[in-house]
Amino acid sequence: MDELHENEQYFFEKNTEIRLFNFLKEFENPCLLCAPKMGEIFARNAIKCSILDIDKRFSNISSFQYFDITRPNWIAGNKFGIIFCDPPFFNIKLSQLLRAIKLLSQFDFSQFIFISYLVRRSQKFLNIFNSFNLKPSGFFPIYKYVEKCKRNKIEFYTNLPKELLNRLKIK
Repeated sequence: MDELHENEQYFFEKNTEIRLFNFLKEFENPCLLCAPKMGEIFARNAIKCSILDIDKRFSNISSFQYFDITRPNWIAGNKFGIIFCDPPFFNIKLSQLLRAIKLLSQFDFSQFIFISYLVRRSQKFLNIFNSFNLKPSGFFPIYKYVEKCKRNKIEFYTNLPKELLNRLKIK
C-alpha cells in the first residue's frame, strides 16, 4: 500500500516497525493513532489494539475506527495501555493534537503516551504537552521515504518510566 503524502502519511522502515511492534504489543489495548500500518501488523499477529486514523483503506481491519484528530470524537469504554501516535506535523495544529490526546486519555494525564515529533520543533511541542510530562525517549524512528537529514530528524516523546522504556532497547 502506498503512503498518502498529501495526508503526511509516511510508513516506518521494516526494522523500526519490528522494534515498535515488539515494544507496543506488551501493553494492553494499545491505541495506534495516525499509525494504521502498525495496526495492520497487530492484526496480522492477532493482537488486540485500536487503530484510529482517517485512512479508510485500512477499514477492512476489524480494530480500525475512523478518527479525525482535527475533530476528535469520544470513544466510549476504551482505556488504552498506551497511546502511540505518529501524527502529521504540518497539516494540524499542536492544540488540535493535544485536544485529541486528552480526549483519548479521558483527561488522565498519567496515561502512557509515545508520540513522534520533529526534533527541531520539540521545545514548542513539549511546552504544549506539558500536562502529560513528556520527555525525549532517545528513540529516533526511520521512515521508508523520509530523507535523512537534520531538518527531518524525528524523535519519540513519552512519559513512560525508564524501566518500561528500556524494553525498546534504545542504544
